[in-house]
Amino acid sequence: MFDIVLELVRALLVGIILAYFIVLGKREGLEEQNGWKLIVGGFSLLFFGMVIDITDNFPVLSQFVIIGDTPIQSFLEKIVGYSLGFTLLALGFWMWMPTVIQLRLTQLMLEEHYAEL
Repeated sequence: MFDIVLELVRALLVGIILAYFIVLGKREGLEEQNGWKLIVGGFSLLFFGMVIDITDNFPVLSQFVIIGDTPIQSFLEKIVGYSLGFTLLALGFWMWMPTVIQLRLTQLMLEEHYAEL
């Protein structure tokens, strides 16, 4: 029972982060930034894996092909959800970090020039 609660909390938190990123991306126009779609895709696959992970706690769901405690469920959860999700997150952050570093350097230069003025 406690496992189900922890899995639900984990999936809920990742779902909230995913929803926040989607809303923030649309509102602030971040979708054009390098790596942003990979980051959102990574969180989406992680959320998918976590939802699939919740379903294996219910024996009634084992009758379905995709969900329940089946080899297909394990493949979708572990390979597609977690492995591919973390890979997309890593690639997304790897592509996004140069933009963040450049922004920070520009901010430091502006603060330095502002102090000179």
